[in-house]
Amino acid sequence: MLVISSLCPLVGNILYVKAYERKSFAMAIAGRLLVGLSSVEMVNKQLIVIFRAKGDHVSELSRIRVAQIGGILLGILIGTIRFDERTVIIYGEPFVINFETISSYTMSLAWGLQLLGLAFCPFPKVHNCHASPSIDKGSEINLSASEHEENHNYRLEKLYLLPGLFARGRTFSDSTPGAEGSKRSRTQELGNDSSKGTRDNVPIITKPTLSAQFKIIVSTLKKTRKLVLHNIALPITFLVYGFACLSTEVLFTSCVIITNRYFNLSGLQAGYFLAFLAALILPTYFFMSYASIRVGERFVMKKALMMMFVGVFCFINYQALYHLFRNIRAIFRNDSADIPLTTYYDWYLGVMQYCISVVVMCLSSVCLEGSSLSLMSKVSPEKLNRSPLNCSVMTPLTACLGRILGNTIIIVVGFSHREIITDMVNSISFVLIGLCYCCHHVVKKHYFFLNGS
Repeated sequence: MLVISSLCPLVGNILYVKAYERKSFAMAIAGRLLVGLSSVEMVNKQLIVIFRAKGDHVSELSRIRVAQIGGILLGILIGTIRFDERTVIIYGEPFVINFETISSYTMSLAWGLQLLGLAFCPFPKVHNCHASPSIDKGSEINLSASEHEENHNYRLEKLYLLPGLFARGRTFSDSTPGAEGSKRSRTQELGNDSSKGTRDNVPIITKPTLSAQFKIIVSTLKKTRKLVLHNIALPITFLVYGFACLSTEVLFTSCVIITNRYFNLSGLQAGYFLAFLAALILPTYFFMSYASIRVGERFVMKKALMMMFVGVFCFINYQALYHLFRNIRAIFRNDSADIPLTTYYDWYLGVMQYCISVVVMCLSSVCLEGSSLSLMSKVSPEKLNRSPLNCSVMTPLTACLGRILGNTIIIVVGFSHREIITDMVNSISFVLIGLCYCCHHVVKKHYFFLNGS
């Protein structure tokens, strides 16, 4: 999976930059699709769960988060470098290196180094910290029929649902001592005992049919849903974490568009501002970690949502809102102009107002993300951590869903021609206010239960 996660973005970045040179939109979509298929964040977190002891999970995930923040800052700084254009010929194919293409070429080089590291560096051994406990044969024989069926289904899930994630574990029969106490491989167990229905009162595993595999997947999804909803704090942390990822994506994606539309800033100036925001993330993350230890994650989460409200209300374009209410009868009018008419921002105070509000919202999003992840690691049940769909899988999916929704908001606002949502700042503000209110209401309502101790 690590090789695939490195190869896909390597090819994807090259396709993306060649699409820019050849003006091919289809090639650009294919390149971005390959970059998205890497799923490197999910793979890295899952490997930490497999290869590291349980006590090291939080520290290792924190290191990944610090490296991720450093990568964001470094990537934005690379995008602000200006130099003379150069053309390199490789096997007769020209590669143009300039201000627009340097980022993709740098990422291709980084993923190539990752592949070299995977090829020449030894892979760590599996830390067998999740091995099944030994069960004596007397208690095994006295199991009821429903318990036999449950253990049988669990073994089927281990063998056929996501076998790569369970390479560290042992089968149910491998942990059974006795006269036949030697460990047998799964292949021997399935091949030698295929003619028997049971052996030593333990069901023999046979390869399930397609319908049986579908039932196993449905059963696993139901169990995962019950485990997630068992403690109200866990779904709340997922909700807040998704909102934090959505708000961060909206702020970073819309920055270049808003600064160019309202303040006539160049892409280089917007890149410097984004680099400044990225430089604030790491100190804020450490401050949030210290505050979570001193006062608790739920307190940090609640105060961060309140600061998000302050930032969003400061972010609103009140001048455009005033003109909208003056022409309230035409708010649903279809504006067919290619260039948006709303290019003013709060009576010559917009630059300072925008910068302050974005900094406040960005820091609040970082605090929300860190506190929700910290609380999630404390309130997640042990059974969910042993499940194939554990928090290491669901957390990147939640983040991805938040980013998709954030980019969808930008696309809808950008392509809309209705007068009521032609102003991008107010359209984003109203969405963030609604989502922030929902998160604050849920956190305030269940504040007593948001306790990971």
